[in-house]
Amino acid sequence: MSGDNVTSADNQQVTLYYFTGFLTGEGSISLIKATNKKGGSGFYYTPDLTISNADLNLLKEVNRIIAENLGVISPIKGGYNLSIRGKEKVKIALTFLRKFRPIAGNLIREKLTILTNGISILEKKADRSEIEKLRKRLREIKDTAKASRNFSQLKLNRKKIGYFLAGIVDAEGSMGWRKSGDRLQPYFCVLMREEAIINLFLKYFGFGQKYYRPAEKLFHFETGKKENVLRLANFFLKNCPVRLNKNISRLENLQRILNDYMPKPAKAGKI
Repeated sequence: MSGDNVTSADNQQVTLYYFTGFLTGEGSISLIKATNKKGGSGFYYTPDLTISNADLNLLKEVNRIIAENLGVISPIKGGYNLSIRGKEKVKIALTFLRKFRPIAGNLIREKLTILTNGISILEKKADRSEIEKLRKRLREIKDTAKASRNFSQLKLNRKKIGYFLAGIVDAEGSMGWRKSGDRLQPYFCVLMREEAIINLFLKYFGFGQKYYRPAEKLFHFETGKKENVLRLANFFLKNCPVRLNKNISRLENLQRILNDYMPKPAKAGKI
C-alpha cells in the first residue's frame, strides 16, 4: 500500500497507529496478583493494561478503538484511568496491537510479549511459578529500563510512522515557550525511556538533539530552533494530527506566533 495513494478505508487504518503510539507512551502492563473476593481463600492472577490521562474523551476513544469499549474508566487524582483487565479483554487489545504493532521500542515489545505469554500460561492452568517469573521480569524492566533484547524497527511507510509518533507526542511530548535569558524561546521535546523511539524521531525528522538523564533513565528528543519547532507544529497539526486538546492548543499557539515572527515560515507536508 502506497502512503501517497490510499483509499479512505486504507487511510483510516493508517491513522490507527496513533493509538499504538499513545498506548506505547501512556500504557502500563501488569500481571496482577489479586485476592479472591468471591469467597474461599487464596489468590488469582489476571493480566492488566492500564492507560492514564487527563483527557476523558480521548480515553473513551482509546477504549473504543483498542478494547471495543470493554475497558473501565475511573477517576484518579488529576485525570482518569482506563483499565483493560482480564484475559478476554486484554486479548482483544493484543489483537489490535498485533495488527498495528509498535513500530519501535524494545521495552514495550518485551512487555507485550510477557503479557501474551502470561495469558497463555493462565489459560493452560500451568504452574504459578511461571507467572511469578514473568512478574519478576516486568519489575526488572520497570526498575532498570532495559530490555533483554533489541527489536528491529518495523519498515512501514512514513504516514504510519507519523501517526505512531503523534500518539507518542500526546503521551510523552511537551512543547511551548521557556525563558532563555530575558527572552522566550520556543521548544518541542519528547521524554521517554525508549531510546529506540527517540532515535526514530531524530531519523524521521532529520533534526533535533538527543539527551539522556541517567537518574530518571529518560531519553530526550528536543529542539529549540524556531524553524524546526514550526515544522513540528505544522506536522502534528496537519500531516499526522495529535488528539490531546492541550497539545493542539500549544501547537496552534506556536504555529501562530512563529508564522508571524518568521519571514518565510516552514511548510507542512515535506517532512
